[in-house]
Amino acid sequence: MTPARLFAGVDDEFWYWSIQESYVERRQFEDILPGFPDEATQMRFTGAAGGLTLWHAFRAYRMFRTLAADHGRAVPACRAVLDFGCGWGRIIRFFLKDIDATRLWGIDANPETIELCRRHDRWSRFELVTPSGPTSFPDGTFDLVYSFSVFSHFSEDMHVRWLEEIQRILQPGGLLLATTRPRDFIEQSALDRVRRPLSPYPEAIAGMFADTRRWLSAYDAGEYCYEPLPGMVGWGEACIPQTYVLRHWTKYFTLLDYIDDPRRCPQNVIVARR
Repeated sequence: MTPARLFAGVDDEFWYWSIQESYVERRQFEDILPGFPDEATQMRFTGAAGGLTLWHAFRAYRMFRTLAADHGRAVPACRAVLDFGCGWGRIIRFFLKDIDATRLWGIDANPETIELCRRHDRWSRFELVTPSGPTSFPDGTFDLVYSFSVFSHFSEDMHVRWLEEIQRILQPGGLLLATTRPRDFIEQSALDRVRRPLSPYPEAIAGMFADTRRWLSAYDAGEYCYEPLPGMVGWGEACIPQTYVLRHWTKYFTLLDYIDDPRRCPQNVIVARR
């Protein structure tokens, strides 16, 4: 039996409890819910593990689900939903109660994470992609594409390439929900350089946006703010202001909302329609 049939109609509190219990009591849930990579692997990809990373994933899931419904693309009615940059599958598992898993896809450019997803989630469908695309999906495959903390790492060139590809694989009227680093991240990086021994961020992130005043001015001027990580092509930390989104995303999408509210999400959220 699929998770969608088994858990259909349960409320969010019970669903969240079930996913949490599936982490604690893995053998009891292994036939009905996805499993998990080891905690070291979870930490390496998300900076958290266990209950904490599941809480973050649940909040992201609930936010994406609500935004999709608010803008006319309720998840259960979608023909196909895509987790763009699915990582090891922490968020996608929460959608398993809302939609049949044959209509739920995850893609990532990291072979390790796709292997982990396929190993631990036998219901959803996963595909490895190249870092700059394109995908193998036909035009107009998806009603909804959501992406948590992926556009927050793209160089501007990579960013544009993926906007073009997501526009292609979204059906007309389909939604893209994507998060990116807020302006505060630039200031946070400066603070981390001061309190580095106490910082939860890796050393590489503490070294980002070193000229704080210049980067804040660039952000406020609507510029794409990106710093590459050493040894990573097209991958680093990106802060994308609303002014930039209004100027460039509207070549591909209609901008519906730009949410800059840490009470709703620790990153800014872009809501766009093809």
